[in-house]
Amino acid sequence: MARAYESGLDSFEAGDFAAAAAAWRPLADSGFGPAQSQLGRMYASGAGLGADPVRAFVLLRLASADGELHARLALADLDKRITPEQRQAALSSVEDWKPRLDDCLRASLGDVDGRVVNAGRPVITYRGVYILSSEDKYNNGVRNIIDSSVKESPVNLIYLQYIKSIRVRDFVDGVIIIDSGGDAHMAISDEYALHDKPSKVASMVLRRVRQLLYARSRGVAFADPLERRYRGVNLRGSDYVDADNAPFFEQISMALDIAKGLSRDLRRYVSLITRIVYDPPSKFKRSNPSGNAYYLPGGDPEKERVVLIPKNLKLSGAPAILARSLVHEGTHAAQHLRSFRMREELAEARTRLDRLPGGGAGPECAECARLRARVSAMEEEIAMWSDPQKRHGPAFVQMFECEAALNGLAAVEQMGLGRSAGDPYASVCEEVEKRRWSLPDDRLRAPR
Repeated sequence: MARAYESGLDSFEAGDFAAAAAAWRPLADSGFGPAQSQLGRMYASGAGLGADPVRAFVLLRLASADGELHARLALADLDKRITPEQRQAALSSVEDWKPRLDDCLRASLGDVDGRVVNAGRPVITYRGVYILSSEDKYNNGVRNIIDSSVKESPVNLIYLQYIKSIRVRDFVDGVIIIDSGGDAHMAISDEYALHDKPSKVASMVLRRVRQLLYARSRGVAFADPLERRYRGVNLRGSDYVDADNAPFFEQISMALDIAKGLSRDLRRYVSLITRIVYDPPSKFKRSNPSGNAYYLPGGDPEKERVVLIPKNLKLSGAPAILARSLVHEGTHAAQHLRSFRMREELAEARTRLDRLPGGGAGPECAECARLRARVSAMEEEIAMWSDPQKRHGPAFVQMFECEAALNGLAAVEQMGLGRSAGDPYASVCEEVEKRRWSLPDDRLRAPR
């Protein structure tokens, strides 16, 4: 399939539009989004095929549903030019459309009937996929996932043929897919292998494979349905099969709207957040059992500053509380960025210290004492962010959490909220606790 798509692209780039269409049409009929996108854009522009806005709309709509980004952009442009009658005709065709495999594609897929080959642990082969697990129940679970994919549409066999192996692992969170030089190897959690709704797991597996296949294809861009951008922040939904992402996108968007109305100094903290991720893997949950929003201090803060929203955080009806959390975690982003940039200042201070008499160790040198204290303070602050153990200690709380909590309470005041919307760190930060008690007790307000 990939070779056929690439062959069509070569023909298109050489100006042989008829050959390109001939290569892409069987793939488009099977439901392969990139081919649908290319053909749809040809029909929309009239390049080589003659303009056909209805057929273009159908193909671009199908490709958009498959996740092809260029199709979404072309569809938005076409939608401005198409007549209401053409749109209605196209939508009816989309509703009636069913994928079909031509004889050549069907022959290339191999075993369509789902026979088990090499039955028995630790490896079986099913529909051309190696399944590796230690127990029959996991083998059967993975087979159910594969069968659910094919039941949804036989065309999904096209995507499944790119999975070389599926391995069941108890330490894996959800699904991990690895691109290994043309073959896709997948690891799946034992929980997912035995999920009572294998069709949900199958949908996630197919989305991952499509994303990988799109990345390998020229002229294609995958529009991940779990990715959105709002007010300059990248939002990432959860890919756990049972996660409901709608409240996350809705409430976080509302929280960002609320944060836009805060004072300039508080908005600055929120603006530092580049990415918000819902329901992160359990390795983050274990380090954050409280269920609060959590700034992830990994990598280079100059490039990305990520806030994690755990699944057990209450989302429904709480955008103002989320806005407070974004101010709090955005403060951590500012602190982390400050400590990261402090490395250059630390190197310069150490150099100056080395040039002082006795390497700055003399007790009679007042400048030496000030510089040594500054070096020590910078070393401690940098270590706080680089050492995970220190980030959960009392020193970190006093040095960083209290500042973040105060900013969060300032946001609470500006939003007109009461004491119950205070910060979880109030009990360990005296100044924060005092400020929280200065807020009105909203629990005593008369019911409306």
